Amino acid sequence: MLLILATISTAQGAWNAVHRSQDFQWSGDRILLAHHDPWAEYLQGDPEHLVLMTQVPNYTPILYVLLAPIGLLPILPAKIAWMICNFFFATISGVLAARFYGMRGPSIVAIVCLFLMATPVRNSFGNGQQGLLVLLILCVTLLSPRLTDARAAGAGLSYFKFNFAPPVFLYLLLRGGVRAVLMSAIPSIAATLAVWLWLTGGRDPHEIVKLILEPLQVSQTGYTVSGGAANLMDVLEKVLRLFQTPKPFLTPITFAVAFFICLAVLYCAIKRNPGSSVQWQMALMATMSFCLFKHHSYDAGVLLLPFCYALRLRHHLSAQIILLILINSWYLQRILDAAHIIVPQADAVHCALLLLALGFLYRLRTAEGEIEADGRAVPVFAPVKA
Repeated sequence: MLLILATISTAQGAWNAVHRSQDFQWSGDRILLAHHDPWAEYLQGDPEHLVLMTQVPNYTPILYVLLAPIGLLPILPAKIAWMICNFFFATISGVLAARFYGMRGPSIVAIVCLFLMATPVRNSFGNGQQGLLVLLILCVTLLSPRLTDARAAGAGLSYFKFNFAPPVFLYLLLRGGVRAVLMSAIPSIAATLAVWLWLTGGRDPHEIVKLILEPLQVSQTGYTVSGGAANLMDVLEKVLRLFQTPKPFLTPITFAVAFFICLAVLYCAIKRNPGSSVQWQMALMATMSFCLFKHHSYDAGVLLLPFCYALRLRHHLSAQIILLILINSWYLQRILDAAHIIVPQADAVHCALLLLALGFLYRLRTAEGEIEADGRAVPVFAPVKA
């Protein structure tokens, strides 16, 4: 039954990807491959009409380097190819996360099916989004007891999506120190230099600074989440607007609050609990990346990590509460929308529930303990390795 439901959900996402894809970054790549600056083109009002209406280039150069093979294709084959990529990103992430969190055999298949059935995953398919690529990068690089230079550099590939970058940065800083952060910056630096050489032939060094700033300028033109999603930054923004807070101060204030909460939780999880498991730390980081920082609802796919963690410890009440909250994020919201059931202040309520899940998730570490396996007591999760 799960396999059938996952197939139906994936098919719907595939149909949307071909007919309704909104966020696919194909046109930005096409412009770049033609030796034009897509960010400058957009900031100048797109006089040549090169940027498709919903494909605003509000990401850093590294994404367009990664998507270059897709950009070589015509638009329809490119949509199909990216949909197939997203399907494999989701499936591989589900397998890797399930295995890392101790699932085996049929449990892995069940988790992958539940993940493919989730509304945010289906919407990521349909919108041509990049959140599933970020999730795959995190699963491949950070779901490991040991943090190496190569893993830190690989994790830095995720920095192209601004709203995932702060918690990943903090996690690397606290687990691996300044060295890990510097290693994580290498892919972005290399991609920016590659784009600079591609566009200018290396003739104008000042263009490097321009390429760094332009994506940020594009993202400030209204193509970011603003006061309308289930995360702490947007909820606080609504409150600040009630007090007539000037618009230029909204994002700095709300970002600072989210950043310092994330820093405090990760500091306590990593530095104050040095023997804690990577499974717990990553579940915390993934939860905070979605519930604290600005995101659209389709980025809730990252909640796969706390979902697997809570499922592994499902016999504990805290884990059961977390699973109910995550099920609400993945499935129930869509059912309520379909039934035209309106929840007053739904975004604030949903954010409060996710923050509650974060609190229970933090407490759940004490439940890791030991379990019986083959007649002997073994740790549920292995501690971090130096």
